[in-house]
Amino acid sequence: MVRALAVVLGFSVLAGASIAAARPVEDGTRISILAGARYVPHRHFEQEAERTGTPVLSDFPVGPEVIASFAYAPMPAIEISLELGWAYDQYELTGTKLVMQNIPVVATLRWFPFETKFSPYLGAGGGYMLGFVSGAPSGETETHAQEFHAMVGATYPLSEKIWFVVEDRFQLASGDIVPIGQIQTGGNMLSVGLAFVLEPARDLAPH
Repeated sequence: MVRALAVVLGFSVLAGASIAAARPVEDGTRISILAGARYVPHRHFEQEAERTGTPVLSDFPVGPEVIASFAYAPMPAIEISLELGWAYDQYELTGTKLVMQNIPVVATLRWFPFETKFSPYLGAGGGYMLGFVSGAPSGETETHAQEFHAMVGATYPLSEKIWFVVEDRFQLASGDIVPIGQIQTGGNMLSVGLAFVLEPARDLAPH
């Protein structure tokens, strides 16, 4: 788990920015990072914990999440990215505190329909969600799940090669905590960040 977190933190430091350029440019590439708050619905897990005799005393439905990305634009209105993230969630159980640290490893396709300075976009993708769990009744364990996500966002240029990004991302994924049952490892992430553009095919400044 420590090694995995070190990878995420190191990737974030090297990335130094966020998910997308204000308007993808053909053959343009970006290194990026988004950071924000993630809401995770807990009701289903609370019901399963109650049935198995390990009730949830309290929980924290909002926690931090970071997404780092390498992105490439094969067409002016389309961007493809490979992304790595980290998210934190915790529950107070009887006699213990269950902590989940989730690492999504996913691919995303974004569509920028308008060539404007303020540029909204839609996106979707999927991949793999790895979860590290401590404080479970069965001890330290891991969860593994497919992940699917969709998002809406917008970008705005702060300079020719630095862009401000805001994004709302819904992530669908879940894992199993033995002997309690299924737990949400996805959630809804509202985030902001910066995008740094590298090696553009042509001038990125809006016209």
